[in-house]
Amino acid sequence: MRGFIAGFVLVLPLILGAFSDDTAAERYLPLDSYEDLYDALDRVEIDSERVADVEYLSLQREAAILTLGPGTLALLAPVEGRVAGAVFVGEAHLSLTPPTRIESEHLARVMKESPFEVDLESIVFFFADGTERELESRLQFGPGKVDNATKRTLEGAKEYLLRKETKEIRAGFARSLLDGVVHPYFFSVMERQYEDPVFFGSDPYEEEEVRFLRKAKVYYDKLTEVVTQFDYMSDLARKAQGGSEDPPRIRVPHYGIDLTLEGGMNAQAAVEM
Repeated sequence: MRGFIAGFVLVLPLILGAFSDDTAAERYLPLDSYEDLYDALDRVEIDSERVADVEYLSLQREAAILTLGPGTLALLAPVEGRVAGAVFVGEAHLSLTPPTRIESEHLARVMKESPFEVDLESIVFFFADGTERELESRLQFGPGKVDNATKRTLEGAKEYLLRKETKEIRAGFARSLLDGVVHPYFFSVMERQYEDPVFFGSDPYEEEEVRFLRKAKVYYDKLTEVVTQFDYMSDLARKAQGGSEDPPRIRVPHYGIDLTLEGGMNAQAAVEM
């Protein structure tokens, strides 16, 4: 299903589930308050002590290749002790090749070409995966100047991550930070010159995890709509070999949940398995 408004989902800080991704072994301290997380994301700024010049950097995420440079990349200040974003301003390029014929044809119908190639002038990344480690290993960070245009780029991207009227956060991102997990959540806001932004990301909580989106054709809100979506490349490869797309990770013959919903969108739960 495509063409629907892919906006924001309100989540409670109760996360049940596990991921087989190798990075899931690394954890941060879980956060207690959804409202504190929202406020921290709303206030987060660029870390002027962690700025890097980029001559050339290529990042591959599933079916997308992002080429950055020349330009400047800066990490965001930690959110509750965790770096969860970065801002790049300069020359960049997106190359997207959907892995299936159906999705490729749909991309061509909507965006007039497939593979989809587009030049960009800025990218804001929000992540809960290993992107920070990858950037740290490939770039030299240090103190640097953060101009007002770069700050405005971040604030504009936040409008696609947060909804201020109802204090909502994109669900996969909120769940990752609240539960303190490291797994393949990745969301990028990509600005094109003279055109609306486009978006690419992966969310392990979605049925089809990988998505390319564009700004929805509404003028009163910062909403997005799905252009193309598909499974992780590893899942598609496993299915092609006759395996299961999502093999069971754990078998639980019986479980009980004692859940108490409190004020301020807080929850307490005890699970017996």
